[in-house]
Formats: sequence, structure tokens, C-alpha cells
Amino acid sequence: MAWFRRDFIKKMAVASLAVAPASSAFAKKADGPAKAQNSSDLERRLERMEAIHEVQNLAGQIHFLMGVNLYQRCLPLFALDTPGVRVEMDWGVYEGKEGVKRFFLGYHGTHDAERVDSPDLKGDMHLHLVTTPVIQVADDLQTARGTWISPGYETMGHLQPDGSIKFSAEWICLKYGIDFIKEDGKWKIWHFHTFVIFVCPYDKPWTEVEYHQRGLDLPPEKAPDRLKPFPPPNMYGIDRKQVNVPVLPEHYSTFNDTTSY
Repeated sequence: MAWFRRDFIKKMAVASLAVAPASSAFAKKADGPAKAQNSSDLERRLERMEAIHEVQNLAGQIHFLMGVNLYQRCLPLFALDTPGVRVEMDWGVYEGKEGVKRFFLGYHGTHDAERVDSPDLKGDMHLHLVTTPVIQVADDLQTARGTWISPGYETMGHLQPDGSIKFSAEWICLKYGIDFIKEDGKWKIWHFHTFVIFVCPYDKPWTEVEYHQRGLDLPPEKAPDRLKPFPPPNMYGIDRKQVNVPVLPEHYSTFNDTTSY
């Protein structure tokens, strides 16, 4: 429906120019090339507004799906046919189409609610809010960038030696930096970068948590394409200052990989 809404608003805007007061100054300004330029500028502004709305929806959709263990459904949200697509976590980077599929179908796949071989997911809960959006759309309307702060909480079941399940409840605070790109005319997630600030048990303050590097012992079907240095600069510690990571997106004309997330 976005194309219909944009076309309708454009026609209404152009019509409003046609019926505006026909003073000589206005008529002169609105006629010919100037009128066409006004219409073109308006259409680009509308496309930018729609892009902001659509990428914000993508950021929300992926967290709604992951929150209820629907990981296979996340894949269509990604620009899988665009070079450079990736998912970056605090422990490593999943690169390219196969890497992104390995993250959702391998690393998370055994806990997908729609897989017949998934374990009993009763009690599992992953709720990551996406707040404080800051979004910039490129002047060429082909890419967009956004950052979000994400407080949340998680509950997971852990199999015990006696076969019972023990649940853990944790607070988690993240930031996200996401690049979006148009693929076949549709906005998709291109680079999905998670910046972990802290994870701690619900009954223990984050000032007392000792962090350990994850991802070192993952089997090939779950492992990232490359590991990252630990700890990342964005992770909280009583001996470290808070850093401006990810950097807020600023106005840009076209995508430049040196500033990508």
C-alpha cells in the first residue's frame, strides 16, 4: 500500500498547487520547471518519510519474532542477495547469506518454535525493547542507518544432569546499529550489529558481574565466520568509561563502508 499512499499524496500535493491563489508572483513561481521541481522535491521527502517508517518497522519486527523463538521467519527481513549482508554479535560476525542463515538456523535454530525437533520451549522468554530510534536515510534513497537502545530481560531453561530443567532469569541491556538497503525495491536489513552493554542475573547487580568470552567452543553449524576481540569497548565495567558506540547516524548522501555498522 505504500506506493498507493505515496502516489495519492503526490497527486493531492500537485493538485493543491494548481488550485492555490493565482497571484502573479505565485503563478510565476509555480509554472514550468519550478513547479516540476517542487513536485519532485515533495516526492523525495515523502519517500524519505516512508523509508524511516519502514526501517523502524523492520527493527521492531525482528525483535517481535526473536522474542517468541520464530527465528526462521527473521531471514526474509534480511538482504540475503546483497553482498556484505551480516549479523555481528559480541562474540563474532556471521557474514554473507550463508553466515546469516547459520546464525538464525544454526545458532538459534535448535530453539525455533516452528521446528519439529525443537526442545520444549515452555518458560523461555526473550524480550528486547527497541527504544530511542535515531534514523538517517541517504540522499539517494537506497540505504538507511539507525541506532536503538534496547533494555530487556531473558529467561532460559538449562538441562541438568538429572534430566530436569533449571531456569535462569537475566537482565540485558544492548544497543543496536543497523544498516538497511533496498533489495528488489524493498527495504531490508543489511548489517545487524548488536552492542552488548551488560547481562546479569535478575538478583545480582551488573557492577558485580564478571564477563567471559562466548563463542569459543561453538560447533561449526553454530560458529561465526570470525571471532571478535574481547571484551568489546561497549561492554560495561566498573574499570571502564562509557564510550560513544555505536556512533549516531548523521546525514549522508550515499553509502560508505567506512561508516557502516
